[in-house]
Amino acid sequence: MLDNGAGAIFRSVYSVGIMSVPASVVSAAFISFFLLNRLFSTRLLGYPALFATAALILAGTSMLHRFAGTGLIVPLPTLSPGYTPVANWFITTAAEPWPEFASGIASFTAYICGFWAVTRVARGRPIFGAFLAPSAALAAIHLFSVYLSGPADALFKLAGFDAPRHWYSILLTSGTAAVLLLADVLIADAPGEGSRK
Repeated sequence: MLDNGAGAIFRSVYSVGIMSVPASVVSAAFISFFLLNRLFSTRLLGYPALFATAALILAGTSMLHRFAGTGLIVPLPTLSPGYTPVANWFITTAAEPWPEFASGIASFTAYICGFWAVTRVARGRPIFGAFLAPSAALAAIHLFSVYLSGPADALFKLAGFDAPRHWYSILLTSGTAAVLLLADVLIADAPGEGSRK
């Protein structure tokens, strides 16, 4: 009986850990944005470094779950109903065929990286970005959960597209990432000169 209890605790802890990976990566990315502003003087260096790090964490934990943890997930009460679709997406993506797996992880990573510009929207006032970033992080998770919802699917079907549901969220996150990158170039300041000092 003790072994069964220990196993249940392990599965619960594992489930909480794997479900919290997307939120953890979002939090870590938004915290690292300020460090990137000091380390890099150009977007061409900052974005690849940020993308590679976030993608490695997301893909690594997802592949770990894919090959070793699929039978360990147990149903858990959720603290945030708005986050449940994101957690379920991460678990489902781990089991997708490789093209869907890679495109899903890559689009979500690019989507999160695109918010780097939020910390550089006010010239000479980094404190503004510090206040804006937490709200943007919550908005990023909420918007992604909307992309995973039924209304988003209905928009594609209304426009005449008929594809598996996961491709809709991939297209929406990729499109949002492209818009954020364009906004970075057109509106936000360049990263700081910290790498040259």
